[in-house]
Amino acid sequence: MKIISLLIITSALMASACSSPAATTTAPATMSPPAITASPKPITPPGISVTPTAVTSPQPTPSVSIIPPVSTTTNPPVPAIDASALFKQNCAPCHGFNREGVVGPALTAAALTSRGRNTQFIIDTITNGIRNMPAWKDRLTQAQINALAQFLQS
Repeated sequence: MKIISLLIITSALMASACSSPAATTTAPATMSPPAITASPKPITPPGISVTPTAVTSPQPTPSVSIIPPVSTTTNPPVPAIDASALFKQNCAPCHGFNREGVVGPALTAAALTSRGRNTQFIIDTITNGIRNMPAWKDRLTQAQINALAQFLQS
């Protein structure tokens, strides 16, 4: 019971102290930091002596210029196209996995040469299609079509 009475009295005293005019002072509208004055000599703790030393400017370091290697190509390297895999995935169902022909004609190098098919004819045929063969220009990039044409002549 004494503890509760003591707490109530302490709370009352704290409340009255907070509401007294002396406790509610207002700070000025603008506050400026205290002025800092430089002392003529550094302040050192008692028993410690400080010996001034001369300050020298650092010696210039010879500059080394690192020049990055200059690329001889203007475009980043393009990954190699696996024309054999492209053929197996896209052409083999009609032309055979060994290019011997199934529904479409044989596309071995010997068969193409015997029919007089040059690189440009092969590129145009793959790009635009011919007779029952569909055009591949919307499914393969020009680089892939060119790689297939090279592959078929090998």
